[in-house]
Amino acid sequence: MQVEDCKEINDCYKWLLEQESKGIFQICHYEDKSQQELERWHCQIYNYMKEKEMQNTPECSYAKFVQKKFPKIWEKLEKRGD
Repeated sequence: MQVEDCKEINDCYKWLLEQESKGIFQICHYEDKSQQELERWHCQIYNYMKEKEMQNTPECSYAKFVQKKFPKIWEKLEKRGD
């Protein structure tokens, strides 16, 4: 597939929110999730990290993201040390 056009976006988060406000698409915000949805999501993150043995690569970008944004998931992964 050939690229026909592109657009430089300096602030992606701001752009995404602008698109949402225009009704172009809907963003599911973390703070709007139910407790059940969050638990399911956290379980998926944990299982993915366990599958990839990310406790052995704590410096990779995704592991760092989880450490910063979901420290309890990271702590669970380290404790279990599977």
